[in-house]
Amino acid sequence: ILDTAIDQRGYIWFATDQGLNIWDGLTMRGFDSEDIGLPTNRFQALLAQEGSLWVGTDRGLLRYNRFTWEVVLPGVSVQAIAEESNGDLLLGTDHGLIHYQDGQSFMWIINTGKESYLSPNITRVVIDHQGNTWAGSAGDGLFFFNGNTWQHFTTANGLPANTIQAMAVDHLGGVWISAVTGAGGGALVRYIP
Repeated sequence: ILDTAIDQRGYIWFATDQGLNIWDGLTMRGFDSEDIGLPTNRFQALLAQEGSLWVGTDRGLLRYNRFTWEVVLPGVSVQAIAEESNGDLLLGTDHGLIHYQDGQSFMWIINTGKESYLSPNITRVVIDHQGNTWAGSAGDGLFFFNGNTWQHFTTANGLPANTIQAMAVDHLGGVWISAVTGAGGGALVRYIP
């Protein structure tokens, strides 16, 4: 299981590398490439939003709404999805961070002032209670955007590893960061605002 989400009906969705499953409380149903019209069975990211379900795959971004699948952003591997306060989406992809709004997508260039990152492999994205963006990567550490400037965290300034596997924001506003430290090892970090 690579990600989970609960839709407005209370159904639980499971993204896996072998398909997409949904549990309605009684029955587990599955979707695969034939059901959705996209040649993939690797489902990587989920986000429930206003009656729709956004699904990130290794072949594009899908939207499931009223029993209909729509491919909205083909050809990009979407590994993470986060919702901004205005309803726009931030997508973590293997080619960087994408801002998605009303059918339009824009690549974000992460510029820390010292260095620009054009296409980091973004594995996870969360938005904290203050609206700050946290983007974890595979090998480039952690990026933080406060709405004005970017900051970059790596092992050089305290991060236990430069590969981020998962992130979550708790009810107190703390950001939990799961980092991969090597052959089966990992570390858990909590940032307290």
